[in-house]
Amino acid sequence: MTKENPNFVDAIAILAKEMNSLIDSHVISLKQEIDDIINSKTKDFNKIERTLDRLLDCIFMDRGHEEFKRLNEYYETVNKNGAGHYWQYYAEQVKDLES
Repeated sequence: MTKENPNFVDAIAILAKEMNSLIDSHVISLKQEIDDIINSKTKDFNKIERTLDRLLDCIFMDRGHEEFKRLNEYYETVNKNGAGHYWQYYAEQVKDLES
C-alpha cells in the first residue's frame, strides 16, 4: 500500500474547488440566457435545446436544477413533446446523482 502524497491531494482539492467555481459561474451565465429566451418568448427549439443540454451538463455536477426546471417548463409551452424528452433526461441525471 502506498502513502498518498499530501501535495497531490491538496492539488486535487484545489482543482475541485476551481471546477465548482467555474460551474457556478456557468450556471449564472445560463440564467441570463434563460431570461432572454423566456422574455423574448422565443420558439427557437435549437436554442432552447442547446441551453437545456448545457444545463444537463451542470446537473451532472448537482448544479442548475431550478434553472433547468424553469426553462423546460417554458419549453413545454412551445414544444410539449420535446420538453417531455428533457424531463426524462433530467430524471435520469437526478437518479444517477442519488446512486
